[in-house]
Amino acid sequence: MNSREESHILALAAIENGTSERQAAKEYGVPHSTLQHEDRRSGGSTAHFGHCHQQRLSPDQESCLCDWIIDQEACGYAPSHTRTREMATLMLAMTGDTETYGKKWISHFMKRNPVSQV
Repeated sequence: MNSREESHILALAAIENGTSERQAAKEYGVPHSTLQHEDRRSGGSTAHFGHCHQQRLSPDQESCLCDWIIDQEACGYAPSHTRTREMATLMLAMTGDTETYGKKWISHFMKRNPVSQV
């Protein structure tokens, strides 16, 4: 779970405990409009988890790729976008998926995983 999701959960918990939506949004840095959606308060999934079936890498594979990026950076070998794409392609190839990624895949990956900014 990333920090943004944790902030959402904390804000929703605060609302359940009587804090106003606006105050919870301000306190936890969550957009007020996000907290207004009833499906979120009734346990609905976030957009990230709601669209996992549309992503080629599973959440576990993306997490593994993030860990690889962080490990590479720690060793002084921060991977380029090209190297990150190559690693993701290798991960997919292990599952039999041989199609190439789209042009915007790396930017979407970075939005989903801000901790692994390539």
